Order: sequence, then structure tokens, then C-alpha cells
Amino acid sequence: MAQLKIEAEKLMNSFQESKTGVSFVSFLVLEYHTSSDNRIKGGDTLSDFYGLIHEQLVEVYSELEFSGYITTDKGTIEVTKKATALLDKQVKRKNPVEITRLKDGFESYWTTLTHKIGKKKAYLVWMKLAPNKELVEHIVKSVISQLAYKKRMDGLGKFVPELQHPERWLANERWEDVVEEVSVVKKQTRPTRDER
Repeated sequence: MAQLKIEAEKLMNSFQESKTGVSFVSFLVLEYHTSSDNRIKGGDTLSDFYGLIHEQLVEVYSELEFSGYITTDKGTIEVTKKATALLDKQVKRKNPVEITRLKDGFESYWTTLTHKIGKKKAYLVWMKLAPNKELVEHIVKSVISQLAYKKRMDGLGKFVPELQHPERWLANERWEDVVEEVSVVKKQTRPTRDER
């Protein structure tokens, strides 16, 4: 129930920030069609899940079309560029398999860190980034490489700053940083003089 409340608040905040000039129900339908890429007018989801009846949907689609957010044609809708520009900041809905994959990828990233600060914010950036399997592997390798570089430099007495907080490290795409290869040169000792 708490999760539902959080999602409802996010949706209400999106509606208030968007300033669409349409009703909340129309915004909800527009967000549904944009996020799910479903172009069928009406449909079971809007009726069963959202509880909208036919008369409401007729009114909603009329309002959206009049406001320039959609065009309708024979039972299908097309989302206009105006709607896309309005909702392009909305995160596309992900299926449960994708969410699980992203959570697992985040956990593999998180476990490599030495300074585990701001996990929730880092997780939100990760979900927005939605890295594929190859990028997750690249990110994890980069963290390991950067931490090893810092450790080597510290061993040589050279200052290297800590990695940015995870949220900023991800947002700034720090996995693209190039780490110098440093070979540790052993200090040569002079042979001692034989004082015989």
C-alpha cells in the first residue's frame, strides 16, 4: 500500500509540473499511452485497471485531441510531438524482468564500492540510466580499476581523490574516465661498500 501511495504521489507531481491544461484523468490516459507504447484507443487496461468507463474515455480522448496531444483514427491514437515533448522526461514503464535485471546490476555495482553513500539516490540514477548487460560489466570493471589505481597511488605516496559519491559518479558517467597504467618501480639499492 505504501508503494502505491508513493507512485500515486509521483504521478500527481508529474501532472502538476506538466501544466498540460487537461484534466488529471486525461493526463493519466496520455501518460499510459506514451509510457506503454499502446496505441489502441480505450482497451481493457484503461477499463479494468484504471476503472474508466466508455463515456469517460470518449470525453478524455476528445479533450486530448482538442488540446493537440493526440490524433485519432479508426480505433487507434497517435501521440503528437507536443505530447512527446511534454512527457519525454517520464521514465518508460519497465517490465518485472527488466526491473529485476536492473536491480541485480545495481547491486553488483554497489558491492564493488568502498564508500557506500546515498544508495537510494544512486539507485534512482541507475534506473534512469537503465544500463544494458555490457554497460553494467563496463561500469563494474571501471570502479574496480579506479579503486585499484587509487590504492597503487596511495602506496606510492601520491594523492588521488576518492571516487565521487555513487550518485554523482553515475550521473557524470565516470566509468568513461581513463585510468593510467602505473608500474611500481622498486627502489634500487646501492651495493654497500666492503670496508675490509
